[in-house]
Amino acid sequence: MEEQKYLAEIRACRDQLNQENADEILARLEALEKLKPVRAEWYLAKAEAVYLKTGDAGEVNRILAGKVWDLYNYDGVCEINEFYLRVDEEQGYDMDWARTRMGLALFRRWWGIANEEDCLFAKEKEEQVAAGYQRFLAGDHTKERLKALFWNSHLESDFVAEVLYDALSQRLYSHPSRVFGWVRQISNMGYLTEKLDCQEETPVIVAAQGEGDRLQCLAAAHALTLLGRRVCFVDAPVRVQTEGGISIEDTLAVTLENCEERGRMRIFRPVELSEGEGEEAESNIDHVIQKICQEYVGEGCALILCAGVLLDALSGSRLLRKQMGRLYSFRSDYTEERTLSFGWVGNYLAYISELYCIDATAAVAAPSRCHFSIVLPARGSAATLEYTLKTCLEQRYEGDFEVIISDNSPEGCHEIRELCREMEDPRIVYVKTPRNLQLAKSFEFAILQARGDYVLTLGADDALLPWTLEVLEEVTRANPKEEIIQWDRGFYAWPGFNGGQENQFVIPGSYRKGEYGCSYRERNQYLASILKQPQSMYLLPTLYINSCFKRSYLQTLMDRTGRLWDGICQDLYMGVVTAVLHDRILYLSYPLAIAGMSGNSVGARSKTTRTTSEDFDKEQAQIHREQNVGGYCMSGTERLLPATGTDTDSLYLSLLRAVTIGLLSEKCLTEVFDWKQFFLNLAGELDVRDVVFDRKIHEMRYAAMWQGEEFLAWFDEKIYHRCLVPRIIDEKKIQKSFWKKTYQEGPIKGGGKILDASKRGVRNVWEAARLFSRETGL
Repeated sequence: MEEQKYLAEIRACRDQLNQENADEILARLEALEKLKPVRAEWYLAKAEAVYLKTGDAGEVNRILAGKVWDLYNYDGVCEINEFYLRVDEEQGYDMDWARTRMGLALFRRWWGIANEEDCLFAKEKEEQVAAGYQRFLAGDHTKERLKALFWNSHLESDFVAEVLYDALSQRLYSHPSRVFGWVRQISNMGYLTEKLDCQEETPVIVAAQGEGDRLQCLAAAHALTLLGRRVCFVDAPVRVQTEGGISIEDTLAVTLENCEERGRMRIFRPVELSEGEGEEAESNIDHVIQKICQEYVGEGCALILCAGVLLDALSGSRLLRKQMGRLYSFRSDYTEERTLSFGWVGNYLAYISELYCIDATAAVAAPSRCHFSIVLPARGSAATLEYTLKTCLEQRYEGDFEVIISDNSPEGCHEIRELCREMEDPRIVYVKTPRNLQLAKSFEFAILQARGDYVLTLGADDALLPWTLEVLEEVTRANPKEEIIQWDRGFYAWPGFNGGQENQFVIPGSYRKGEYGCSYRERNQYLASILKQPQSMYLLPTLYINSCFKRSYLQTLMDRTGRLWDGICQDLYMGVVTAVLHDRILYLSYPLAIAGMSGNSVGARSKTTRTTSEDFDKEQAQIHREQNVGGYCMSGTERLLPATGTDTDSLYLSLLRAVTIGLLSEKCLTEVFDWKQFFLNLAGELDVRDVVFDRKIHEMRYAAMWQGEEFLAWFDEKIYHRCLVPRIIDEKKIQKSFWKKTYQEGPIKGGGKILDASKRGVRNVWEAARLFSRETGL
């Protein structure tokens, strides 16, 4: 079926829907659901029919949640919001109606499609919000005023301000929290709440980008002082026209000389230099914030509140990119300039010390207590971890080493702790994460517990080979200056993993005992390889399964990047960073580990396509739990690509984050990266069965817009229109293919081999390690 016929059929269902034929319309929609991808308009039609039949607003939200993103005006965005307006009005959800109505008006105004009613509504509400700020700043701190500030913030979808005024209302009047549960679940909102609740001397920095948000930022700063916090308020820049000869660095002294104190607030007025009317101005705000950090934050970490566009500019600036990070995720262009965002600024180690309730600075500097640390972050995976642990403990190496088990299981799940107790081995060091952590932060916390000279990390279904530490002992003693050592790794797919891939066992090469094949791989080799063939990404030194690092490398990371495990994932991001930081890396053409993949693999589960709404809902609930504190947040540069959730996407986002923090030159964006190939590769990995495919392809198209009109025209022709052609997917054929064996047993290039491990009696990764030993004779 052609796309337009498909959409016309959906619109016909919507037009013909009435009280009597809701079941018939739902049946027609069910038939249309067999055509993939399912479009946003289909979800709208289903929600309308279900609501007409049941009046269940909760079910409406379940059907529509996450199906569109109002990045730009594409089919379904305005229509879904208009339907929400109708539901909110009929259900008496006055504040939800007002927020949706305001958002729709602002969205249309931003994209130049607003009608007169939109403009009048937005103007009236903006005046109402501004008047409320003025009364608050004039001394009106009553319960009623704080309640009005809260709801005005909610009206504007300014959720950071909403949480701030709610905290103040609780502090001054012991009022129960009004914040909606879904607002609390926004990424890193738990961290913001903790920072607002605590009493500390480190000031909060609030920065205005201009006169447009000055009143809003000043009110936020005032609220923070009422919470008992010290505030450094960076006012809207003062523009100075000059004929040249004055550098922006020279203006810092002027700003500092005109600094003013008002109670618990210190006010800084940045200078903006311009060489004439219409000329681009340069502000010293980054210099001002750097000075504030030096004088008032020191080795600590401060919370910074400002508009999202300003936060992106500051965290990507040359002065601040190694000591600042955004924590509040981008929502839309029309909210970035008018609502508050937040981030951390100062010392990254102080920031993660708050996340983990430890002294991260002391952990990085702590003396060694053994030669090797094997680090195993785990989450409810005792069934596979038992066998991984056995491979770690049954080493031929007779020296000292420790095995750190970092338990990131949800509350009430004790299986990993019990496993460690049962094994009763003094080399096992069990630690529990202080909260639910997303994967990269779970690794970061676990690594900070290590006290070995060298650190190796594994997943809870991987394996070390019996000779791993024995070989590394010899190699590290012979090469004491090498920070990173990389090696070959085997592969094992546990029973039940990925259908027809189960039991696949790979020995990657031909080896002779004691012949390590030491050589060096250069930075440009790594980068050229992943740019040409992104599938080679796991040949990067990921500091996970295929490589180890000196624990002193943690300080190198801090010195060179200003952060540790701070990317989208624990492996590819660190692989990119590590490859870029080193001219060359010592490589052993010798196997030391097996990468195992099982149903417990957190990374593998996160890359699985969500083909049902139930799967999508479970995934979102997991994200909300793990991202609430310490969640990953894309920088402005990373948003040049969409977040599709694939390994290739993680690789590309890691490269863009390396640009953000200054490891890779910005010239890579214009002279090195092949954006067309990036988009083709990402689009090729999308699955039309994904319940949010429509949102993902439109997020991709939004990113393509930033490459210019010519690029967008290419994208529409080569990717967009082709992806949206409706097609019937034969699920039975897919399922049959899924369980069909995907590998061929026998020799492979390089002298290695592929085996079906089940034919050798292998049922777990410990037995796979023993098989590896028998097959290679190492």
